[in-house]
Amino acid sequence: MSAEDQDLFGTMIKVENKDIFVDLKKNSNGVYLKLSERNGKSRNTVLIPSSGIGRLKSVLEEILAINTSSNKISPERRQRVAEDPEVVSRSVYVSGLAWATTSDALAAHFAQAGRVVKASVLNKTRNGKVISLGCGVVEFASSEEAALAVNILSNSELEGRAIKCREDRTVDHVGGESAAPDGGHGKSAAAVVQKKVKTEGSRVLDPKRVFVTSLPWETTSEHLMDIFGEVGRVVAAEVLSTKKGRSLGHAVVEFADPRAALAAVAELNGRDVDGRSMIVREYFLD
Repeated sequence: MSAEDQDLFGTMIKVENKDIFVDLKKNSNGVYLKLSERNGKSRNTVLIPSSGIGRLKSVLEEILAINTSSNKISPERRQRVAEDPEVVSRSVYVSGLAWATTSDALAAHFAQAGRVVKASVLNKTRNGKVISLGCGVVEFASSEEAALAVNILSNSELEGRAIKCREDRTVDHVGGESAAPDGGHGKSAAAVVQKKVKTEGSRVLDPKRVFVTSLPWETTSEHLMDIFGEVGRVVAAEVLSTKKGRSLGHAVVEFADPRAALAAVAELNGRDVDGRSMIVREYFLD
């Protein structure tokens, strides 16, 4: 430790035969987290800058939620899967939720992707109080709508938090409040623009389109036309948005030539757009 380093916090965790030291420090460059693992004479150290501490917290919360919910499938969920195994392909797992997010709010947010059958915020009881685990499960009427939700709503903002969603792999489900929005028949305008489908063991590529994500909220379709016009003639570019017109941070761009779509993935993926690293990947359809 240099003379300029200041100790803000420190503790040691004993894990089997390993000592793990957690130290929060500050120097002229700012605050950073130092994680050190010691096993006999072996020592490994990782330094995490302040910009990465929040991301580490989100990852640990998701891991904790998964670990806590393991082997705790609710009787209702277990029965639903037993009666209809396809329910797994129609469900998505959501993490990074704000502690105050309810199942109603979760259902309303995911209704942008299609017909929500049920949305449940996972929770547990601690000292007699029910608390959220910061994650949930959303079941759709079809696997196509579930796939679309993963495509357009991962990294979207819900009640001030950037949430993550993926296919429901574990089917683990802790009992919690559930909700379906107004009969569960909401349909997103985004569904007209894009429908990413996972078929039985195959996915069909649209050679002229690309899917764009991780866009700043203020990015417009016109701006995307200019950016993607660098690699070929753009037929259409549309930023996906909510029913209220707010950007979801995702877009679909269509080219006149399939070679331009390939060039977009190869050359524009990772491009900085208004301070964010844009992600460009292939577009799949029925």
